Amino acid sequence: MSHFYKFFISISVMLIITACGGGDNPNAEDGIQVSITVSNLPTEVTINKADTPDGRVEYNWAVTFDMDNNGAFSTGDIVLQILHFKRPGSAETTVNVDSLPADLWLLTSSTQTQSQFPIDMSISGNTITMSIERSALAALQTIDESTMVFFDTSYYDSNSGLNAFDYYPDVLGFVNIPTSGMFTDPAADTAFDLIDMIEMDIVL
Repeated sequence: MSHFYKFFISISVMLIITACGGGDNPNAEDGIQVSITVSNLPTEVTINKADTPDGRVEYNWAVTFDMDNNGAFSTGDIVLQILHFKRPGSAETTVNVDSLPADLWLLTSSTQTQSQFPIDMSISGNTITMSIERSALAALQTIDESTMVFFDTSYYDSNSGLNAFDYYPDVLGFVNIPTSGMFTDPAADTAFDLIDMIEMDIVL
């Protein structure tokens, strides 16, 4: 996978499809819970920065479930994602991180995604937790310990005019869920603490 995939989101996100929201926080029997811990997560972030181009993703924390376990991004894969992109005409402002939109997305091709509906999101310290009930979408019923996953985060760096990324296991693909459900990623493998993943956890 190349950086093209993430930049494409900046465009395809304009095609958001809004539906009904997620439910209460799930437990191991009826829901899926994903936590991403980063090196340092601020309480607030500035969005719609004046020097951010329209349509560019400014913040992203996500996990992709490889629904057909083919080790590649393909139609039908499910993404749980916290994402903010700059809409044309948006004013610069500061918001709490926990107010950023969290949604379930479906891949409609290897490079295109469409938002389906909001999911639950909470923050504790440096950990972001996304959760959803399996009843929200039929395909969620099939996710289990054998489903491969991919984690990625990104931040638009106005100084360079580029998006910075962190990936797990790497930019090229997916990894099996360990028995513990816990993943660790090297610290400081990106210059920005708020997207520097150090630990991830999946509860099914």
